[in-house]
Amino acid sequence: MQEDTIKLLKIFRMEDESPHSTNEMKNIEVSGRNINFASQPPNQSRSKYILTDFFTSIDQIKNPTFEENLTALSKIHRFLTGFSILNPSVWIVLMILGLLSSVIAFCVDYLSEKLMDTREFFASTESGFWNFCIWMLYTLALSWLAAATTKWISPDAEGSGIPEMKAIIAGVKLPHCLSTQTFIAKFTGLIAGSAAGLSIGREGPFVHVAGIIAHKLTKYRIFRHLRTNLTLRNQIMGASVAAGVAAAFGAPVGGVLFSIEVTATYYYVSNLWKGIFCAVWCVIGFDLFRSGEVTDLINLTKLDPIEFGYEIFGFTLLGTLCGFVGAFFIKFTGKMIYNRKNLKYPAIHTRFRYTLFVGAICGILTYMLPYMQLHDKIVINQMFRADNLTTYEKTYWSKPTLSLNLFIYVITKLLLTSLSISCQIPCGVFVPIFAAGSTFGRLFGQILDSIFGTEYRGVYAVVGAAALTSSVTHTLSIAIIVFELTGQIHYFLPMMVGVLLAYSISSGFGISYYDSLLEMKGLPYLPSIKSSWLYANCAKDAVDPQYPFITHEATIKDLAKAIQQSKSAIVKIPVVDDDMNLMFDVNLTNIKRYIMMVYQERLHTLSRDSRSHIEKYFSYLLHEIDDIEYEQSIACRDDSEMKEVDSFLSTPVEFSSDILQLDDSPLSIPENTPLVKVHFLFMMLGLTQIYVAYRGKLMGVVSKEMFLKHR
Repeated sequence: MQEDTIKLLKIFRMEDESPHSTNEMKNIEVSGRNINFASQPPNQSRSKYILTDFFTSIDQIKNPTFEENLTALSKIHRFLTGFSILNPSVWIVLMILGLLSSVIAFCVDYLSEKLMDTREFFASTESGFWNFCIWMLYTLALSWLAAATTKWISPDAEGSGIPEMKAIIAGVKLPHCLSTQTFIAKFTGLIAGSAAGLSIGREGPFVHVAGIIAHKLTKYRIFRHLRTNLTLRNQIMGASVAAGVAAAFGAPVGGVLFSIEVTATYYYVSNLWKGIFCAVWCVIGFDLFRSGEVTDLINLTKLDPIEFGYEIFGFTLLGTLCGFVGAFFIKFTGKMIYNRKNLKYPAIHTRFRYTLFVGAICGILTYMLPYMQLHDKIVINQMFRADNLTTYEKTYWSKPTLSLNLFIYVITKLLLTSLSISCQIPCGVFVPIFAAGSTFGRLFGQILDSIFGTEYRGVYAVVGAAALTSSVTHTLSIAIIVFELTGQIHYFLPMMVGVLLAYSISSGFGISYYDSLLEMKGLPYLPSIKSSWLYANCAKDAVDPQYPFITHEATIKDLAKAIQQSKSAIVKIPVVDDDMNLMFDVNLTNIKRYIMMVYQERLHTLSRDSRSHIEKYFSYLLHEIDDIEYEQSIACRDDSEMKEVDSFLSTPVEFSSDILQLDDSPLSIPENTPLVKVHFLFMMLGLTQIYVAYRGKLMGVVSKEMFLKHR
């Protein structure tokens, strides 16, 4: 009997790891103790518990999804309960997440730098021709390796990773993006691409890797209760974005604000401490590696304080120019990705040919221009210097052609960055754009110095770096990151003037780089800007009439058919009366559990052949076997077996069962509800589906996934 139960368990995929799959616990865990809100004594205050700390979706509030404490941590829970601390497992996960993110970031930086040093070592012979050949061969080989990781290990490792994290935090299920294969491909491909000399950043991939680490941590048995609750899961995933940014720069506060800007349409302030706590632990690991001087870092600056005066017009002009440059960069890069994706030039736009083509361009230009061989962080440190660049030891910026070299660097860097991030490899955009912005700001300061005279060339470089990055990413938290990196805040006014202008101008031309990637990849996401289609149609225009439902007189067979008809977007099944009036709904996973319970209760009354036929039947409904195989199994059954099977399938459903956990107040809207309101409900309430009714009668279902596809 146990073997039959296990077989049926696999048939119904009860091991589903969806955040919506476990809505069965009646008690929730707050401050390390189990609390049942319904059973609390009237004199006990509940005001100290913030509702949004545990629920961000209207569907979660009725059926909390916290599991009971695990034995291994029970003593720790009891100890911490006395101090009214929140669930300590959250603290532990965030601490481990921050430390592991810094370790992974260090490994990527260290290995890629060592590989680049190896290229310089082998390309330092006395023969210029052989140096060039070795340089190009090394570059092309590692470029090919970077493309191979996304081809044969995981295609989901391509690109930045921030658009995928944005969709995942919004509630979209992208399980392959958080797989072990994606982690390996991201890690290996990022090292190979960076060591090849491609102009790619690491901040986006670090964010993606941190998200994978968070996902894997919550799969461990000791932390599984954090995974089954959608709210805590999203909070931890949001903290992973902050950890990824902190791992790249060592800026915890800016990293948290950046994670909010790029991933959240609406943000619960009560989640802020989790992101900061995780980022702080990441910076602790970051500082440990910094003390060993094993990676390049952005040094603290010693810039003179700047007073309000005519210089503010220079920063205004710089911010304006950065806004236009950033908008052009987004358009140009989007065009490159679009052409490659649609194979506009098939001769070069295949995965490996295009990557090798871009690698060849990067190899030639970096070999010909010595200052293009400098690491991005070295360039940033040089640009942020308060004194003249020619005083820097082993400088590549010669005095007679300083402005020309800076101009060439900016143009070349933007071009190589656009080409590199259009390849199908793991890549980011933050640091290359930051380096180009710092050089552009320094060039702008040099020009002003030659015309009007100025002592703030380093400040112009700092503002240029932040403004250009802000115009590309459409984030204002870049200013906070720069303040943390430089250790100075006395140039706050020119910084905010430049960043705000760049952000505003770039936003006027279109969406950010991350949102453009999200659209080109076709990732489902509810945008904050609503299209005209939403205002011209109603809920009845987006409804799916082919939806599964059951009646209040349903049987086990009806439940099984509802599971068969349900799509990936449907997580709840509506229950109606004879007149199609909506009565309540029930979670799909709870339906599977109920069938399992009934099967276990009836198991001793069924023969082995009948149990085998029931398993065949459910496999047929779930499309695991075809019609021919199922018909052959029916032909081999005698009448007595079929009667047992029919008797089991005709068992009436007891809707009063605690396993089903009926929601007797499902959210429904009239058929004439404007779609713009439906859009708003999906974003604000965290809904997965909405019922559309006409005078109380159910017309259909609008799910978030179908809504996005229909839009």
